[in-house]
Amino acid sequence: MRLILDTSPQEKRHFFLGSSDEVLRKLTLNISKNYPNVRIAGTYSPLYGTPTQIIESVKYRISETGADVLWIGLGSPKQDILAWEFNSICSLTTVAVGAAFDYISGEVPEAPKFLRGSGFEWTYRLIREPKRLWKRYLLGNLWFLILFSKEIFFGLKKYFVKKVAQFFRLVIHLLLSGLK
Repeated sequence: MRLILDTSPQEKRHFFLGSSDEVLRKLTLNISKNYPNVRIAGTYSPLYGTPTQIIESVKYRISETGADVLWIGLGSPKQDILAWEFNSICSLTTVAVGAAFDYISGEVPEAPKFLRGSGFEWTYRLIREPKRLWKRYLLGNLWFLILFSKEIFFGLKKYFVKKVAQFFRLVIHLLLSGLK
């Protein structure tokens, strides 16, 4: 998120959807201070609801601001569903950013620099908030590894079956053409 904000053209207008009013207030202050080129079109902290309810409550507000980029920080999978839906109904770029609002606002401390970008920042978050995150990270990551392994195994199996079939077709073709 920081990289995009840092390189954002001045004419782009950004709308921030998610988190709490207080986090959004701190976020806009920090963005205004640290990223002077970024034009903030607006912010909105939705009440709890389904993605459809959130879209109905905010789509006109976003379109009235003339925003070019919609940042969504509501946690998965809600933010991902909203990003997909907004992308299909509006002509603006949507970005799901998870806890980035909390980090940039200064509300939640970030992982140490050596963990950022290493793929292991989740361990820091798990240690800080074990009650809230243990299922997501431990069970979710395990489920991902199972699905990934299954895809690799069966994907490779399909690949090799296809290659073996091509090989035998070639052999049969060569045998048949040699018999003529």
